[in-house]
Order: sequence, then structure tokens, then C-alpha cells
Amino acid sequence: MSISKTLAGMAMATAMALTVSLAGCGQAQQQAPAAQEQAQEQAATAQDQAKEQATTAQEQAPAAQEQAQTQQTQAQEAQITVEQAKAAALADAGIAESDAQFVQTELDFDDDTGTYKYEIDFHVGMTEYEYDIDCNTGAIIAKSVEADD
Repeated sequence: MSISKTLAGMAMATAMALTVSLAGCGQAQQQAPAAQEQAQEQAATAQDQAKEQATTAQEQAPAAQEQAQTQQTQAQEAQITVEQAKAAALADAGIAESDAQFVQTELDFDDDTGTYKYEIDFHVGMTEYEYDIDCNTGAIIAKSVEADD
């Protein structure tokens, strides 16, 4: 059931409940039509809002699809492999691969730059290394080194 139908049904049920509760009063005949009119106006407003939200979603869908396709194309055009990104991080840290325990190695879209990067996280003893490596150039975008507690 659509949102607009649900809201319209709720508004009509409210109007009917109000009519029934006022049936014993002398004013019931005067207030019931006003309550029904108000409920119908609320239902119409709810339907208009639901239509507007649906239209907005339909308008935004092509742009989102295009952005997803662009991101996928960029990912496919990556110039370096994840192994090369790992090697760049290890070389920068001065760590041998045999000494590192990799926690995370993933390709991720960087919203700030609009490009893909490799996120490389590894531990050596009680020290955690985190690197962001540009997947096209192999350049180090960001890095941090922290001692684990």
C-alpha cells in the first residue's frame, strides 16, 4: 500500500471516529462535516507530498546512476595494484613485509577528491600504521602511525 493511500485511510478513519464520538452531542451534525472536510484536506496534502517525493526520487536516480558508473570506471582504470599499494606503504614506513600484519587492504572512493584510493592498515608489534594510497599514481595521500594501547 502506498504512503498516500495509508495517510488518506488514516485521515478518513480519524474523521469517522470523530463523527461517532460526537453522535451523542447536539453539535454532531454540524461538526461531523467539518471534521470530514478537514480529514479530506489532510489526505489530499499527504497525497501531494507523496507524489512530490516520488518525482524527486525519479529525477535524482539518473544522476546517481551516472556517478556510480563513473566511480566504477575509475576503479577499473586503477594504475597500481593493491600489492603495489602495500609495497609503497611498507617502503614509506621502512618495514619489511614479513614483519607486518595487514588488517585492511581495500579500494575505496574518496568523496573529497572524487578519486579512488587504497586504504592500507597494518600492525607491527604494538604500532598501527594507516595509509591512503592514490590508486592511479601510487602517491601517499595520507598516513598515520599510532602506538596501540
